[in-house]
Amino acid sequence: SSTPLKRQQYMVNKILQVCDTPLLFGHFDEITPYFKKLINFLKQMNFQSFMNDDFNRLNQELEVLLNTKRVHSEQKSGAGRL
Repeated sequence: SSTPLKRQQYMVNKILQVCDTPLLFGHFDEITPYFKKLINFLKQMNFQSFMNDDFNRLNQELEVLLNTKRVHSEQKSGAGRL
């Protein structure tokens, strides 16, 4: 079966949001585990029915993860930024 267009649009926009989010890491060793976890959330979302409780929970956990490394306006010095 094919994936509904609304779901495709949602997931593409979610990935674009992730790509456009400025991130700040304290050390190089933090990057790989962070992105592995982020990719896992996106993969797990693909196994859930669109917008069901588990999908929404994973989406919320993804946002929490993004917020842990998101550059806030007071942090825009550029050091360690990705």
